[in-house]
Amino acid sequence: MSGPNQEFVEIFLQEASEHLQFLREYSGILLDPYPMPDDIERLYISAHGIAGTAGTYGYPQFAEVAGKLAHIFQYAMNASISPDAATPLVEFITEGIAVLESDLIAISENGNEVSDDILAFKQRYPFAFQAPAQAEPEPEPELQPEAVPESAPAPISEESPLGDLSAEPEVLSEPAPVPQPASSRPR
Repeated sequence: MSGPNQEFVEIFLQEASEHLQFLREYSGILLDPYPMPDDIERLYISAHGIAGTAGTYGYPQFAEVAGKLAHIFQYAMNASISPDAATPLVEFITEGIAVLESDLIAISENGNEVSDDILAFKQRYPFAFQAPAQAEPEPEPELQPEAVPESAPAPISEESPLGDLSAEPEVLSEPAPVPQPASSRPR
């Protein structure tokens, strides 16, 4: 791999490798009945950091999977995970880390991501990668033309954007007095 950013990509590869190793070794703490919040926060920071860095360096698929891992750790920081859910979550995390490690090897060899592996992972866990449902816009209510009283001014139209200029101007009432600043009022 060569190019002007080779040094930066090498730094990314090294840091991502270290973060993935950390995630692999410690993500099992989610199986503990009462994991330490600080430990989960470190896992979140690690996953979130490599997700952001991967996105910055132009590896969006790596960033997406790492972002999903970060999301799980963020959830675990703010809520307790039931024992029934912990095992499938750790399985998802473990497989996600394996896919990221495979992707990292491909990036280090040829600078490209392994889309097939990531796609297979996303298909295995479609619930994690579904796009949020877009709310359908509500249909606008049909506007009914209002009856225009005969004494009303002519409506504005494309032919005459100012309305009927030949009509007499309508005087509504006397203008309201303009309030004056307190300093100029008579005492």
